[in-house]
This record gives sequence, C-alpha cells and structure tokens, in this order.
Amino acid sequence: MNLKRSTVILVLLAGVCISQQVFAQKTTPANAAPAYVKMPDDIHCLLHNLNFVMSFGKNGVMVTNVNSVEQVTCQIAGNSPGTEKEIPLAATKVVNGMLPTKSFGNLKLKTESINTGVTIAVRRDKLQSLRDFLQK
Repeated sequence: MNLKRSTVILVLLAGVCISQQVFAQKTTPANAAPAYVKMPDDIHCLLHNLNFVMSFGKNGVMVTNVNSVEQVTCQIAGNSPGTEKEIPLAATKVVNGMLPTKSFGNLKLKTESINTGVTIAVRRDKLQSLRDFLQK
C-alpha cells in the first residue's frame, strides 16, 4: 500500500512540475505592438506645419513633443525635385507619439529637441508598401 501511495504522489508531483513549465513559457500576445523601424536613408520625408508642445518630464527636464502635423510628404532619395508624394493622413493630431496614416499604419514620431528635428519610424510590415507607393 505504501508503494502505491508513493507512486501516486510521484505521478502527481511530476504532473504539477510539467504543468508549471507549460504555464511559465512566455508567449507573444496576439495584439503585440508591431515593430517599428527608423525611416530608411533612401526615403526622405518632410513633416509640414508641425505644432510642438513642451512640458516638464522626469527630474524637471524639458520635454518637447509633436502635437500635430498638417501634412507629410516623402520621396525616394535621388529622385528629381517635385517627385515627392503626399502621405494621406487619417488625422493630424499626434497621440502618444503616433501619427495615423490612411494606408501605412501609424508613423512613430520622436523628438529629441526642436533643434535636432523629429525622427520618423514606420511599421516594419508597412515599409515595403510605402516604398512601392513612392516609386509609382
């Protein structure tokens, strides 16, 4: 009887250990944020009529963020002047550093300071469609 009881306890402990390992595995949520990449060097974009907002961040450091953008134009580097295309925006308001476009997802805008300009990032899965749009 003791051997049976020990075997049952051992099997139960093994099941608990296995189930803990299964639950401990990290999974990527289905709605994980898409990966953004800095706009590549061969795509030049201009943000027109930017509106900045300044506030105090951590440790009292002045933080500058883009509040709105009226228009975005981009072109492939090396193309003739005047070949830039307007990127259709879904809204002009920038929320949490994101500027929504109609066809290319959100553009991620990051401002180091007004003097250094704004860094633009695009979703990795939208980069090729943006490039195709600019080459038409």
